[in-house]
Amino acid sequence: MGLPFLPASSRRRGASRRSRESAREADDGATRLIGTTSGPRDRFFSGDVAADRTRVLLQSIPLGASGALVAALAVAAVLRGHVPAVSLVVWLVCLGGVHCARLMVWQRARVPGEIRRHARTWLLALRLSAIAGGIAWGTVPILLSPGSPLLVLFVALVITCVCGAALGELPADAMSTLGFILPQVLPAIFRLATSEDDVLQAAGGLGAIFAIYLTLITFNTQRVFYEVSLLRSRAAQRATRDSLTGLINRGGLRLLLERALARARRNATAVAVGYIDLDDFKPVNDVFGHRTGDALLRELAHRWQAELRLSEAIARLGGDEFVVVVEDLDINRFSTQMAAVFDRLHRAVEAPFHVTPETEVRIAMTMGIAVFPRDAIDADRLLRLADEAMYRNKRSKADRSHWWTCTSPLDADNKTPALNTAGT
Repeated sequence: MGLPFLPASSRRRGASRRSRESAREADDGATRLIGTTSGPRDRFFSGDVAADRTRVLLQSIPLGASGALVAALAVAAVLRGHVPAVSLVVWLVCLGGVHCARLMVWQRARVPGEIRRHARTWLLALRLSAIAGGIAWGTVPILLSPGSPLLVLFVALVITCVCGAALGELPADAMSTLGFILPQVLPAIFRLATSEDDVLQAAGGLGAIFAIYLTLITFNTQRVFYEVSLLRSRAAQRATRDSLTGLINRGGLRLLLERALARARRNATAVAVGYIDLDDFKPVNDVFGHRTGDALLRELAHRWQAELRLSEAIARLGGDEFVVVVEDLDINRFSTQMAAVFDRLHRAVEAPFHVTPETEVRIAMTMGIAVFPRDAIDADRLLRLADEAMYRNKRSKADRSHWWTCTSPLDADNKTPALNTAGT
C-alpha cells in the first residue's frame, strides 16, 4: 500500500533506497518542525516561580503585620511629646491601613487554586503593599525634624531592625524587599548625614554602606530562591508532563481523570474519555527517521493544544497513543457535544505536515470512547474500555464508516452523529 505522501516522487522512495540527500532534507524538515514547537525554556516556568514567590510572601503577612504594629506602637510611645500628636495618629492610621490591606490580600489569596490562576496579579498587589509599608515607615525620620540626636538614633535603630526583619519575611522577591527597605532607609540616612552631631553623621555613612549591603544581599537571596523554585518546577513538570510534546503524561492523566470524575459526580455531568491511536504514523518513522517522527508529534501536540478548551485535555501515553478527556458534558445529549470536540481534534490531524521542503505527510487517527457514568464509574475501567473500543475500530479500518466509536451503543437520544471521516 502506498504511503500518503505528496508529491508522488516522495511516495516512490522507500526507506531502503533513500539517498543521503533525502536524509538531509528529512533532517531539515524535522528542524523546521522543531523550531515551531521549541522545547520548554525558563520562561515556561515563570508562572510557577511567580506562584512560589507569592506563597512565600503571603506566609509572612500575619506575623509581619503583628510585629510591625507592635513596633509602631512602641515608636509612637517614645516619640509622644516630641512629635505632634496628630502626626503620630495619622502615621499609625496609615501604617495600620497598609497592613490591613495586606491581611485582606492574604485572606483572599488563600482560596484554593487562586494563587495558581492569578499568581502575577497577587504578586503585584503584594509588591505595591510592601512599597506602601516602606513609605509609611520612611516618614518617621521626617517627622523628627529637627529632633534630638538621641531620638534620631533611636528611630534609625528601629528602622534598621524593621529592615532586618524584612530580609527574613520577604526573601523571595527583590522588588518587594527593596520596595519596603529603601523608602525608609534613604530618609533615615539623609536625616543622620545632615545632623550637626559627628556621631550621627558617622552613623549616616555606615547607614549608606548598610543600604548597599542590603541591596546586594537581597538580589543574591532572590537569585538563590529563583534557582531552587525553577528546579522544583522542572521536577514537577517532568512528573506530570511528556518530555517530547509537553502534553500531560500517564501520571498526569491519572490525576486529571480522578479530579474530572470527582467534579462530574458533584455536578451530575458526563465525562468522555477517548483513546487515540495515529494511523499511517509508522511509515513516517521508517522513511524519514525517528527525528522527523518526533517533530511531527510535537507539531501535532501544538495543534491540539491550540484547539483545546478549558473543559478539555489531551495526554500522551507513549509512542503515537493519546488520550483525550472531555468534561462538563450534558448526560442527556453528550454525543452531540462530543462530536463538536472531536471534529476540532480531527481538523488538527487532517492538515498535512511538512517533513521536507517538497514533501507533505498526511496521517489519520482512530479513537475509541468510553463515557462516565454510562460505561464505567472509575478511571481504570474507562481507559480500558476506550482502549478496547479503539482496537475494535482499528481492526475494521478498511470498511468502517467513522474514525471513532463508542464502547457501547448510544440510546435514541444519543445516536452517534455522522462525523467528518476524512483520513480514515
